[in-house]
Amino acid sequence: MDIENNNDEEKDKRTVHICYDKNDSSISSCIDYLRATFNRHGIYELDDDKNLVSDLIRVLVVVFSKNYTLSVPENLVNHLNNKEVVVVSVLHGVTVSSLTHQIAKLDMWYRDLLESSVLSGHLHNDEQSESQFMEEIASDVFEKLYPTEEIGIHSRQVDIENLLCKQSWGLRTLGIFGEPGIGKTTLARAVFRRMSSSYDASCFIKDFHKEYSEKRLGPALSDEYLGETPVEMFDVNPSASEPRYRRKRVLIALDDVQNAKDAESFLGGGFGPGSLIIIISRYKQVLDLFGVNEIYEVQGLNQEDAMRLFTRCAFGKDVTEHNLLELSVKEIKCANGKPLTIRAQAIKVKKERASLSIHDVWYSCDDLEHNPSMWTVPNEEDDEPQEWYSCHETELPSCDINVGLVHLMMRDFINSTRHFI
Repeated sequence: MDIENNNDEEKDKRTVHICYDKNDSSISSCIDYLRATFNRHGIYELDDDKNLVSDLIRVLVVVFSKNYTLSVPENLVNHLNNKEVVVVSVLHGVTVSSLTHQIAKLDMWYRDLLESSVLSGHLHNDEQSESQFMEEIASDVFEKLYPTEEIGIHSRQVDIENLLCKQSWGLRTLGIFGEPGIGKTTLARAVFRRMSSSYDASCFIKDFHKEYSEKRLGPALSDEYLGETPVEMFDVNPSASEPRYRRKRVLIALDDVQNAKDAESFLGGGFGPGSLIIIISRYKQVLDLFGVNEIYEVQGLNQEDAMRLFTRCAFGKDVTEHNLLELSVKEIKCANGKPLTIRAQAIKVKKERASLSIHDVWYSCDDLEHNPSMWTVPNEEDDEPQEWYSCHETELPSCDINVGLVHLMMRDFINSTRHFI
């Protein structure tokens, strides 16, 4: 049974940790504001210095203040030296020049690690409000956590939030539909991740049709989502009366619903005011039969977003080289904005580049050796299980060889024969 909720184990989350000088009271409000902004963006923070060496951490946010660089903890340096952890630096109350001057006092290996982070850090300017500055940092962190999955998602989230604002404060329902591979599940997950912390309980049920048909979900939703919770008391002098209760305000998302009756039977009723039910289906008639209040149709990515998705998956970065841009335009032309098809095309190109002929190797050794990111195959969950088709109606080449091994073999070959070139 594949159910996700806001109490899932941390291992399923992409985690951020904020490093700052806890003895500096001048930045406490900044840290609180930053955490609140992360929470609104659905960014999960591991707020525990004891677990700073945790494998869960994907992005390390370092807030440099007046004296922080002079007492850099060893576990922070270890993370800065970890190639799998991305560092986002924030300069609070210091300038790049003053911070560089402080870093110069450190040992050389500390200095080299910190300088690269500082030079690309976020520095507040007078033209920005504090909220704009925090949004800038959160957007940067979010993109580093989800470099390809969230491309083109933000504008769609805004559209969905506008649809939800039209509904009265009661049980709100939303239907999301679109053809296979268009990004319905990805969008629904993004909405769920961003909103779930605002509810008393939440769950995202993947492959609902399969799970319900095979009777792995049970006949109805768990009482965990239908029970009551104590009413928040704001009176500073509360009476000694019995505590009051209200129905829970919950967020439930059912993915791949193919039968409206199944969803109705499973959900039942009794949700508290302000609850939100999201039904994801490839069939609009299912949403009509269920009776959702608003329906959102997912469209394909525009040209700019499709290009970003393809180049990041194929080459590990945004590209500016004319030959790569020309190749990218050709490959995405027939994808019709479908993220799944674009990823398939990108992986096809990556495999083809990994299978360069010996002739190509002679002329590509520097490119391969100095751009290892192009060998990184994206490890992403498909929007829906389906066959991947090439834009040019050719099957994807089979991949029985580990791409990383091929890279190492080619690099060794290049090094051993370089003096003949």
